Amino acid sequence: MIPSLRQGLLQSTVQDKEYFLKKAEREREKGNFDKALLFYKKAKEIGSSYRIDLGTAHTLRVKGDFEGALKAYDKISKKYKNKIILADALLGKALSLKGLSMAEEAIKFLKKAEKIYEEQQDELGLAYLYWAYCVVFRVSGNFKEAMEYGERALAIFNYFEDKKGILYSSCALGGLSRVLGNLEDSLNYYKKANELAKILKDKFGVAYSFCGLGNYYRMKGKFTRAMEFFKRAEEVYGEIGDIVSFSYTLWSMGILMTLKGHYFKAEEYFEKSLSNFEKTKDRRGIVYSLMGLIQTNFLEGKSLMGEKKKCMEILKKYKLPWEELLFKILISKIDGRMKNFDKELSFFGSSYRFEKFPLNLP
Repeated sequence: MIPSLRQGLLQSTVQDKEYFLKKAEREREKGNFDKALLFYKKAKEIGSSYRIDLGTAHTLRVKGDFEGALKAYDKISKKYKNKIILADALLGKALSLKGLSMAEEAIKFLKKAEKIYEEQQDELGLAYLYWAYCVVFRVSGNFKEAMEYGERALAIFNYFEDKKGILYSSCALGGLSRVLGNLEDSLNYYKKANELAKILKDKFGVAYSFCGLGNYYRMKGKFTRAMEFFKRAEEVYGEIGDIVSFSYTLWSMGILMTLKGHYFKAEEYFEKSLSNFEKTKDRRGIVYSLMGLIQTNFLEGKSLMGEKKKCMEILKKYKLPWEELLFKILISKIDGRMKNFDKELSFFGSSYRFEKFPLNLP
């Protein structure tokens, strides 16, 4: 082949790969995960790179294929020698394990990634790591540490004016603030997140923050306003094909229907969220859905045995201390016991007290 022709073909091939890669990254940034995977696949057919491999793994994770993501991150760890790439893969692996409700295992990988980011003096890498610590510690029930890491992450992202980091740190802190009883803080965090998500045209961030705002109004007893936000979140999640965070919105809508006394509709939402959580193997989400069904079944005078047994099995196998406490409180109230859980609630840093503890908390 004529050298100039060969060079031209190679250059064209490289350009094609870069074109598909950039398309994939743009779609992932917007929250269009199925389209992103399609473009990553087209790029990889032309030639592999760490950006394609990491992008594919990240997209699998946010879509809820946590086990597929773990395998992808493992391959990356073995394939590339660059330390930052390794740290990014370790971080992704930790977040995948968090999705499977395996927080203790996740923390081990975060510590390994942290050591690399510190060695490489990668401040933004550390900020994303701190955000990851925040969301993982929330699952493990270490709310105080979760808040500290979330605030550290947000401070660094603000310093670097990293809007994407500010967006997701604000979402994480908004959820934690709600659980701990700081509802006005939760509102402010989610408002900020929603504003940034719209600027960035990040559909996932828009939907996530809509759900957070809905939960604020749900906790304030403003059910019509809450449902407006949940429906807006549902619409956007439908556009991007998300079943991970969308399932928590379905759960929230189920709780809202329970509070309004629409038990049949509530059960529909809980059954749908349960089905999704079982697909992604999010045991924490499964427990929430089962507790929702336990509550509606009790209010309708139905049997609770199946759901109670499933909850107990999951809580025994996976370390979910906060969810275990919520389950104990729920069963205690259903059984009409007078046990006070104030001490247990304060252990987590919650400002809620058992006497007025809302069953619709998470």
